Amino acid sequence: MKKFPNFLLNILNQDNGVFEFIQDSTLVPIPSSSLVKPGALRVPFEICNELSKLKDTFQIVDCLERFKSIKSSHSGYTTETRPSINDHFNSLRLRDNFIYTNKIILVDDVITRGTTSISCAQILHNHYPDKTIRVFALLRPDDKMPADAPIYNIERGKITLHPSKNTFIEKY
Repeated sequence: MKKFPNFLLNILNQDNGVFEFIQDSTLVPIPSSSLVKPGALRVPFEICNELSKLKDTFQIVDCLERFKSIKSSHSGYTTETRPSINDHFNSLRLRDNFIYTNKIILVDDVITRGTTSISCAQILHNHYPDKTIRVFALLRPDDKMPADAPIYNIERGKITLHPSKNTFIEKY
């Protein structure tokens, strides 16, 4: 964890657009798939803390809570056996916290298919329909990425939910 702030700063300094993407926002850590145990490391929350140290204009609101454990999306399951949007949506809840900014950034360590992000965004949108909701994740597994690809590879994209309830991540 001691090297984490420098690692994060290297990623953010790679592209000047990242700070603009997240500035003047409320950072909301995405809950893990399991229930939180007291004192457990919560990587998305730590990312929020480190971001707020780099730029002190962020509000961190830990308002999403997993109340029912589900399978982790990045634990080697197939598309058919991974948790669905409904699985995520029905295992999460919004706690009473107030978000004052117009932009909400959901923060996660890993984004696999985007189902957790979409579920969290929908819960927040139901409560804050006039706010812009975006996602910031440090890692995205990509089996199509060449072996010689740079470690720090900033990508932007859009997560789309199809009527089939499958997600698609489109890079810009």
